Amino acid sequence: NLAVIFMYMGLEEDKPVYLAVSGFFIGINIFVRFSNITQPFLIAGVICYCVIRKYDLKSFTGRILACVSGYLGGVGIMIIVMSRYGINSYVSGVKGLFEMTEEASDYKPAAMLFRTVASYIRGARRLVDIALFVLVAVAATLIIQFAGKRLSHRKGTAGKSKTETVDVYVTGRIINIVTFVTGVALVVYMIRRQLMQFYFHHYITVILTAAMFIDISMLVCIYIITGRKFGGRYKMISLVMLLYVIVLSVGSNTSMAPIMNSMFILAPFTVDRIYKIYKKRYEMYAIRGSRDKDEYIVVDKTYYKRILIHSVIRVSALVLAAFYVQCVLFGMLYCYQEAQNGAGGRYRVENNPVLAGTRMDALRAGKIQELTDYVNANNLIGSEVITYGYSPALPFYLQLKPVINSWPDLDSYNIGVMKRNIDDIGKKIDSGNRQAPIVIINTKNTEDEKYANPEKLDILERFMKRYGYTERFRNDSYVIMGTEN
Repeated sequence: NLAVIFMYMGLEEDKPVYLAVSGFFIGINIFVRFSNITQPFLIAGVICYCVIRKYDLKSFTGRILACVSGYLGGVGIMIIVMSRYGINSYVSGVKGLFEMTEEASDYKPAAMLFRTVASYIRGARRLVDIALFVLVAVAATLIIQFAGKRLSHRKGTAGKSKTETVDVYVTGRIINIVTFVTGVALVVYMIRRQLMQFYFHHYITVILTAAMFIDISMLVCIYIITGRKFGGRYKMISLVMLLYVIVLSVGSNTSMAPIMNSMFILAPFTVDRIYKIYKKRYEMYAIRGSRDKDEYIVVDKTYYKRILIHSVIRVSALVLAAFYVQCVLFGMLYCYQEAQNGAGGRYRVENNPVLAGTRMDALRAGKIQELTDYVNANNLIGSEVITYGYSPALPFYLQLKPVINSWPDLDSYNIGVMKRNIDDIGKKIDSGNRQAPIVIINTKNTEDEKYANPEKLDILERFMKRYGYTERFRNDSYVIMGTEN
């Protein structure tokens, strides 16, 4: 985010030092998360801007070298820092990341790109629905105009021709009514089709809206970049924003999360551009008048364009306002619920400080309560644990210490790594440096073919058999295994 801000300032104010600072932040950021390795492509924004403004070779190379030198400086500083504290961890982490692709298909480049594109396609679907309803509004308005318009045939200035006119007051009222009804119908349609959700216990409510908004942002950027009526300043920032969206969306297995986290830069730009574009079009093709003044507008080649512009602006504005209300309500009312689909979250777990205030459905609350009671009764708080069966939150809920990945079921935690970790624990147990950890298994998920991983479960079962684990507790969903010591 800082890289984009300084890049914009460097290009806008023509200060290469800001471009160097931008490159510096890009260089540092690629070490924050490996998927950020695509972010150096943001420097392409500087190249494109120099081409658009037709800078001479000296100015062109000066700006590029400033940005690249800043980038290399950031990379160099991070390498020095990692060398001071040990660069092997970073290298092994990157190596492990590439090993994940053997079993975790969602970490493969094609899969990551597909997930992001799929999110944008889902957002585009909403835009298609909005466009269809706008066309309905336009068609309905024109039909009503043809069916019931007041026409007045007046003589031209030379007295030889006649001009067809329409009552401004009637025209405005018809557009208002039709566009309002169409907009409301569109909102109802989206709610019924779950394209617009007022469900404040899951991020899916705003993820779909964010996808649509980012689609709109990219369309606005492309419109400004390709438009002839916009100056170099607007083209430059639109180009930077477009690259920003594309680069942040590539290389992450979390789909749109990176660009959603950077919405505070993208959103103001998009909203400002849309407002000014709409305002200009609205004023250019304004339909004003009052019944008392008996004003008329000429039915010429701009008349139907006025109908189109007003229909598009008013229907889309109403729908976007509904999405805005949705997002504001989500920000105000979002509440995390440990409940199936967020429904029926009225129950709490007692004697558990971690879950104090967290609401759950009755079934889940009962199961977690039984686990909590067992851990408290046996003074296991702070004990080491291995969880299995898609229950990564259990160690946190029960205040236990995971000795391996708390979500070992994930494909990204491959079988070889899990086996090495389990073997290391066994060696420490054999040497007397560690007690055998307790094991909590979600039996429902391990029995489900969708979640089951026989090889990983076999590694865990052989470990428990080797050290004499026996069943200590069981309910409908969980079993706790432990040793005598």
